[in-house]
Amino acid sequence: MKNAIIRFCAIVALLGFGSEIRAARSGGHLFLPNDSISPDENTGQMMENTDLIRAAHDTKKKAVIYASKDTLNLWELSRSPYISLQQYLKGTLPGVYVQETTGEPGTMQNMLIRGLSTPVFSKGDMSSAQPVVFLNGIPLLTNDAYVYGIKNAEVNPIGTATNILASLNMDNVASIEVVKDAARLAKLGPLAANGAILVNLKDGYYGGSNMFIRANGGIAIPPSEIKMTNAANDYAFRMRFTDLCATNDQRTTYLNKMPAWMKDFRDMNFFGEPDWANDYYSMSPLYNFSASMGSGGSMANYIFMLGYTGNDGVADNTNFNKLTASFALNMNLTDQLGVSCLLNVARVSRNGNRNMRDRYAEIEYLPDLTTPLSSVSSVYRSYLDNYEEYKKDDNLNNLLNGYLGVNYTWGGLHVDTRLMMDYNTNVRHVFWPMGLMESVNYVSNYSGYNRRLIWQSSADYKFDIQKYCCPIKLK
Repeated sequence: MKNAIIRFCAIVALLGFGSEIRAARSGGHLFLPNDSISPDENTGQMMENTDLIRAAHDTKKKAVIYASKDTLNLWELSRSPYISLQQYLKGTLPGVYVQETTGEPGTMQNMLIRGLSTPVFSKGDMSSAQPVVFLNGIPLLTNDAYVYGIKNAEVNPIGTATNILASLNMDNVASIEVVKDAARLAKLGPLAANGAILVNLKDGYYGGSNMFIRANGGIAIPPSEIKMTNAANDYAFRMRFTDLCATNDQRTTYLNKMPAWMKDFRDMNFFGEPDWANDYYSMSPLYNFSASMGSGGSMANYIFMLGYTGNDGVADNTNFNKLTASFALNMNLTDQLGVSCLLNVARVSRNGNRNMRDRYAEIEYLPDLTTPLSSVSSVYRSYLDNYEEYKKDDNLNNLLNGYLGVNYTWGGLHVDTRLMMDYNTNVRHVFWPMGLMESVNYVSNYSGYNRRLIWQSSADYKFDIQKYCCPIKLK
């Protein structure tokens, strides 16, 4: 009865709460030739006057999209407790494969578009096969494959091992498009060799309410029944193989090779009732808050967006938090000359697991593992208390990306030039005391960064051939 009440409360909490005042969120029914959950391909283009802005907004009330053969609701997807771009695309678009190797929030996830183009034998190979993600035209920097080659074991990459694409505030996303057409991929260059995903944040105010406020929350519930084992179960399993011994000497040799902790039935640390699950699993909160404010008209508009997300894992005291802020401005200086800019910043922190495998793979040191952790709650809890008292495990990522653009239109000529920037830092501070690792202390301070500065210009001319040619009539 207790579990039923908890699950009912969790379902009610997941429905969310708050005031949904939409600002600059596109919607409506559009048919898009590419796989997309984009309600508007023209986000970012300034309209000529306020009447056109209001007229466009009136035709877009709901974010229901018809993309090829798929119908996706961006508004409904944003109400789910997803924290990364990969989770948005998982199971929603054909040809897109998303792999989540662990349920730990904020960890790295893999994406493949229409399968593999090269053989994959390691995590580094999988990292090289990832598609590029463009944020409002800016190719986002992610970890290269070499981060798995620094250590002898590639359990985790060096640094925070945090999913960079989890830093986006999905409430601020206006469109997501998966590009599969070979011609369009060729235009994007060699970065798109494994496919491309175009993500567009709201980059201006184009009608509707001036304010948007949203908050939702929920609870992640751990498994209700967990079958735990102790040394008695392991001993019974091993004894089944004694019947396969041909002689008594073989049987004696087999029994002598059993671990010492399995031979003493009076040792309640290993033969006692296993009850570690309550210290390993726990109910965890999920919450998200986002707000935006925008205004403007035909000559200028702006939008400011702010968001905070917390996502705790049900196992091993893991959690993920991110704070995001974005600002976009568009101005028409003259009838022909316009200026636009976008700035997006995020700070991401993650508390990783307490898994021994991950720890020993990072320090590249194996202590004496002949005696495992006890499955009795009192012993396991004392281990966790010692771990939490002295350890330090900080994983921080700071991200900054944006652009400053100038566009000029005269007749059929349109010229656009942009200076784009993408910068992110990767900081990890670790200390594990000697009490956890056989009188050996381990300390590590890692700091890395990626940065990219791009200048991009384009010019096109639209020629109306019908205006300069004589009409041809056929009878």
